Amino acid sequence: MSGLLSWYDENRRILPWREDPTPYHVWLSEIMLQQTRVEAVIGYYNRFLAALPTIRDLALADEDVYLKLWEGLGYYSRVRNLHRAAVMIEDDYGGVMPGKSRELLALPGIGPYTAAAIASIAFGEAVPAVDGNLLRVYARQTLCKASLKDPKTKKEATSWYQERIPKDRPGAWNQALMDLGATICLPNGAPHCDLCPVSDTCRAHLAGCEESVPVPDVKKPRRVENRTVLILTCGEYVVLKKRPEKGLLAGLYEFPNIEGSSDLKTFLDAAGLCPVFAGIPLPAAKHVFTHIEWHMTGIQCEVRVQDTERFEDTGCFLAGRTELDSTYSIPSAFSSYRRLV
Repeated sequence: MSGLLSWYDENRRILPWREDPTPYHVWLSEIMLQQTRVEAVIGYYNRFLAALPTIRDLALADEDVYLKLWEGLGYYSRVRNLHRAAVMIEDDYGGVMPGKSRELLALPGIGPYTAAAIASIAFGEAVPAVDGNLLRVYARQTLCKASLKDPKTKKEATSWYQERIPKDRPGAWNQALMDLGATICLPNGAPHCDLCPVSDTCRAHLAGCEESVPVPDVKKPRRVENRTVLILTCGEYVVLKKRPEKGLLAGLYEFPNIEGSSDLKTFLDAAGLCPVFAGIPLPAAKHVFTHIEWHMTGIQCEVRVQDTERFEDTGCFLAGRTELDSTYSIPSAFSSYRRLV
């Protein structure tokens, strides 16, 4: 893989966290990039740093602040772990992020890949950051046909990369492999072998089977949940509810919704609300989580609070419409209905 770094120097993607690779910047970008496209992350990254420019700022931030900054990225446990780790860095490490991958693993939300990425890019430790891109490159380079989800495969790939990682530029080498997997050695469709700087050592390419390696895993079907979303307005206010602190979308704000089809009157009665006019059906929408699909329908209704005690007992509250943009973090699962408010 001798031509990899030269290719990277000429073709690397210009990304904000690469231009100023402090430990905090690298850490934040790597957490944001988990299961999210680079193009989508850049705006969130810049906005997050503008509001919380240091680890100390993140450690001192209120939950609603960092959840709002994360709104739309999904997987909110990631930003909660970011905050927990920032507090731990302030309390246990004097505000200085540890620089070795084995030390980084002690921080909440940092696994072997993220620890290796931070340690190699920000601190120069020669440790391979093996993610999906590097596993795919490994599979094609070695003609590995085992499942990439098998821990044994990842262990073998890590050892293979450890033997090859350069001691003088480990961070650049890891990022070169990330770029190679993202732009050349593609996961779907034909890889661009004619542009690849390491195609001469790729066993899958030399065997003419690069499109069938790695062997895809059989995906389990997602569980489908049918839900009815209630857009309940009260003058200049909207009814919101905070989700439970554990489980799917934990601790985030949502429009009231129920499983199955809605009996609007039953819900309003239980919540101490009175309809001002009959509910209006809203278009269907769908949101896909990792293991679940929500198939949603919606109802919009103007209401007034008739029984304050019952209303508060349901966990619902009235939020100003402008606060949906400035204060309350509402998951993208509800984006189709939020636009109607």
